[in-house]
Amino acid sequence: MSVYNGSFLRIKLDGENVFHETDAEISFELATKERATKDTSGVEVAADIISWSASGSSLGVKESTGSALNFEALMDKFLAKEIIEVEFTTGNNSEVGDTYYKGKALLVSLNLSAPNREDATASWSLTGSGVPEKAKITA
Repeated sequence: MSVYNGSFLRIKLDGENVFHETDAEISFELATKERATKDTSGVEVAADIISWSASGSSLGVKESTGSALNFEALMDKFLAKEIIEVEFTTGNNSEVGDTYYKGKALLVSLNLSAPNREDATASWSLTGSGVPEKAKITA
């Protein structure tokens, strides 16, 4: 049995890692329509539209190395109110054949938590725009 290693799965925004990401989640939903007529026995359901969202958290870092996104870079994306590219991927630990998910989304929430005597943490949520794609790493 092959199981995803949660330590490797991460969210990338516009092709960049979020620096010191600690948690990543992606959710898919299929809306349904209900039908009940004089010719049905009970309620029947039919598929409607797909929606998706993603969320993550990280240390609330002020500076980052390379092109990884720190809190300030996330804030810039949030304030821009623009659709961004999102990937849920195994990132730098990818192997040929690994599945990843990608799509376009809006960064709809961004939080910075600063508990006393602890590291600050950031969390964010994205709402998908359109249908996500399932892809495989080919090289």
